[in-house]
Amino acid sequence: MVRERGVVSAVQQAERKDAMQQDIVSRNDKEEVWVETPAGNVLAECFFKAPDETPEELEHMGYPQLLHLYPPEEILVGPGITPDEVEEIFVEA
Repeated sequence: MVRERGVVSAVQQAERKDAMQQDIVSRNDKEEVWVETPAGNVLAECFFKAPDETPEELEHMGYPQLLHLYPPEEILVGPGITPDEVEEIFVEA
């Protein structure tokens, strides 16, 4: 499976013994999206960009893109998220 912009799965990253601590982006069955530490501490609540919204509009309204706050190499893709969806995630202000 090809990973987008350096994003790796949580399972793949956990298998690496020399892995640095990273943050996990996940989604549950209620469509809630968040970023958390490996210990489970929530760092930020997030949401997906709607099809009729542009990244520029959302950032102008104060919602930064996840990849602008967290470098791709620090993001693990957790449950409910696919690597190609990471670019569509924005952080609640």
